Amino acid sequence: MQKYEGMLIVRPRLSEEDREKITKKIEQLITQEGGKVKNFQLWGERKLAQEIKKEKRGLYYLFHFSAEPQTIDKIRKGCRLEENILRLLIVKM
Repeated sequence: MQKYEGMLIVRPRLSEEDREKITKKIEQLITQEGGKVKNFQLWGERKLAQEIKKEKRGLYYLFHFSAEPQTIDKIRKGCRLEENILRLLIVKM
């Protein structure tokens, strides 16, 4: 298994329930394929350099996990279907 770091930007005006659903969805996508989430941190709301989907601000999450390389594509596909996720970046550590 490889180690990865991910940055997730979501719409800032979401309720706490919706935020938890998004983080649970990402954790679920990772663990379904046998990966492990080490930590999931909320970095807070910040101003975006450019508008994304008509949003000027975003709520940032940083997460570290280990997974097989084919899991990354499944995470990206799952995030594309979620309209409240503005951006996702995953890099190999």
